[in-house]
Amino acid sequence: MKSDFITYKSNEEIEKLKLDLASISSDDYMVIQNKYNFISGDAYKDIKGNSSLLPQEVVFNVSQMKVGESRLIETDDGIYHLTVNNITLPNATYVSEVKEEYTEFANTQSRSGIIDLLNDQLYTNARINVNIGAAN
Repeated sequence: MKSDFITYKSNEEIEKLKLDLASISSDDYMVIQNKYNFISGDAYKDIKGNSSLLPQEVVFNVSQMKVGESRLIETDDGIYHLTVNNITLPNATYVSEVKEEYTEFANTQSRSGIIDLLNDQLYTNARINVNIGAAN
């Protein structure tokens, strides 16, 4: 069938691309990008753990990498060639802002959990013991 052939050829091209990407340095990326007209390239700076620009698998992998390390990551959105050029540690201002944000979130979650527990204990698990006209 024609669709099987197209799928086969597509997968074959993807495998070639993966081999090419795995063997290049970041300087050679433009050569590969010109070779495959369907590749686009972006450089991201200041990627944080809550970044919504990239798939979570990519953000997670970036956070696990060391300077100079490269990886290929496959996601539902495509294949990402990652190279970490530099790691900048957060400054004190950023840390305190994030700490406040997460402290507020943690407090809200705790209150919500306590309210859920109380509701469960008071209403769901409450036993009703009604003795109407019990004889002694």
